[in-house]
Amino acid sequence: MLTSHVTTSGSLVGGLVEQVRELADNRELELDINLSGKPVEVGAPVAEALNLSVSDALEAAHMTQDLHHMALVVDYRSDGLYVKLEHDGTFDTTSRSHAEEIVIAVYNRLGLLGGSVAFSLGRGFGLRLEMSVPYSEASIPVYSANGAIQSRPPLPVSSPSRSVAPPVERLTPQEDACLALLAAGFSNKEIATRLHISAGTVKFHLAQIYQKLGVQGRGRGAAVARARELGLIFD
Repeated sequence: MLTSHVTTSGSLVGGLVEQVRELADNRELELDINLSGKPVEVGAPVAEALNLSVSDALEAAHMTQDLHHMALVVDYRSDGLYVKLEHDGTFDTTSRSHAEEIVIAVYNRLGLLGGSVAFSLGRGFGLRLEMSVPYSEASIPVYSANGAIQSRPPLPVSSPSRSVAPPVERLTPQEDACLALLAAGFSNKEIATRLHISAGTVKFHLAQIYQKLGVQGRGRGAAVARARELGLIFD
C-alpha cells in the first residue's frame, strides 16, 4: 500500500528544467523549453520516477557527439503528465546500444506506474523520448505473489480487532517490483534479468526494502510475510 505523498507541480517541473539546463550549460547547447497545461499536484512516486527517467535520458545524451540542441516539453494533460526530451546528438554503435538499455529501464520504471514510453533513436538524429504517466499512485498496478498484475483493492478499514501499521517509509516503484518478484520466489539474478537492472542494484533495493519493513537480518521470508501483513503484496 502506498501512502499519498504528493509534490507540487512547481517543484517537479523546476527539477526537470534544472537537470536539462545543467547539461545544456555544461555542453553549451541551444535549449528550448515548452511548458503547457494546468499544473496539478503529482504523486511522489510519479515525480520520483520522472526525475529519474529524465536523469537517465540525460546520461544517454552525455554519450553523444556533435550535440548542439536540446528541447524539453512538459504538458499537464487531462489523463496525466506528458514529458518529452529530445536532442540532436549523434550515437555510435556502442553508445546507441547503451542508450537503448537506458530507455528500456525508463519504460520499466514508468510502466509500473501505468505510464508509457515512445522513443526514436539513431546515429544521425539523436534521441526523442516521450513519456506519459498518470498523476498519482491511484493507477499503479498491484503485483500478486506470482508476479501477475491485479487491481489495487480498497484501503483496509481499521477495526478494534486488527490494526495494521503502515511502513515507516513508502517503497519506490522499483522496490515494489523487486518485492513482488521476491515474493514469487525469484532469485536476485532472476529479478535483475526481469527488471533489466544489475544484480548489485537488486541487492541494494532489497536492503532498502528490509530496512523499510523493519526486518533487517531476518531474511526474505520475513520480508514477504511483513509485506503481506501491510498489504503491499497479495496472494
